[in-house]
Amino acid sequence: MLKSIISFFKNQPKSLILILLLSAIPLVLSGVFAKNLDALEFLNEPGMMWLFCFVTIFTMAFSITPTILISLLGGFFFGWVVFPGLAVSYMCSAAIGFYMGRWVKLPRLRKRMEEFPKADLLLRKVEQNDFLAIVFCRISPLFPFAVTNFLLSSLNIRFSRYMWANLVGMLPRTILVFYSGIQAKKLSDLLNAPNEMGWAQWATPVFILVSLLGFIYLLSRKANKFYKE
Repeated sequence: MLKSIISFFKNQPKSLILILLLSAIPLVLSGVFAKNLDALEFLNEPGMMWLFCFVTIFTMAFSITPTILISLLGGFFFGWVVFPGLAVSYMCSAAIGFYMGRWVKLPRLRKRMEEFPKADLLLRKVEQNDFLAIVFCRISPLFPFAVTNFLLSSLNIRFSRYMWANLVGMLPRTILVFYSGIQAKKLSDLLNAPNEMGWAQWATPVFILVSLLGFIYLLSRKANKFYKE
């Protein structure tokens, strides 16, 4: 199976390059943003709210800004009034990532997996439970936003279900992070706001646990049905 995956990426180098870029960019830029938060004071200027929502569509889609940072900034500068616009930005970013994967023909990798019965069975279970699987991906902080969008495009899932599942899955963590941004008193303290409020210590493990148990339940339940058939 590994040879088949390597062969796919040799024939589709654009896919590999995008995955590497989407994974590496946050590692490089996170420290830059953390050290230069004060430079974002211009967001206090009138009329910046909708520009913020528009620009972040692309910065999140291409992994330039972490989604948690966007939620914190949105809450800090604009409050709840921007939340619907920010939710739309998340959805648009997810759509861009999904179609970017289709553009580089990532579904061909899924086709390759049909040669390996165990891997194919696992992926079929995910596809048949696509809505819940995507929700569990979004709930967990372990799945990077941009890379996950890109990789999900390889599966046989309907775009409408993909979009709705993204919305449902991103809301719990986003609301908590957004509220932390609202409660932050200084821009320089923004990144520590979730820890200062106390929820990060318990919420992060809970979200990971819910995601893990959800996948175990989802895949086990569907596996039983597969074998009965």
